[in-house]
Amino acid sequence: MGKTMELQPWITLRGATGWDGIMQEIDDWLDVSNYNSAIVRIELRQIYGATTGCTLYLEGCDQSGGVYTTHKSLGVANVGTTLVYLSKQPPYGVAERLNNLLRWRVVGPGSGGEWSACFRISAVFK
Repeated sequence: MGKTMELQPWITLRGATGWDGIMQEIDDWLDVSNYNSAIVRIELRQIYGATTGCTLYLEGCDQSGGVYTTHKSLGVANVGTTLVYLSKQPPYGVAERLNNLLRWRVVGPGSGGEWSACFRISAVFK
């Protein structure tokens, strides 16, 4: 049996001005360096941008301040539940590499107009 952790409990983000994005607070990034694999569950209840839309990203990096890799990007077409499989040593084509740190980020629409995103992210690690 694996260890279940919450990357983000239910959260709703909203705004109505020009906006580039919101990133999860650094203190809330998950350090998963002691695990070999993960199944990440992203529950996207709503995501909306009046102009060009919003995108929710699940990202990973091996060290704070390093370059983040996008594991999954979700928009309005992905409302519902999405599972992402990550592994420290992924077999070719089966899973993405599990980094030491995981975080979320919401981006867009970048110009005026209403926007919102409602989601939660949890994972089981082994």
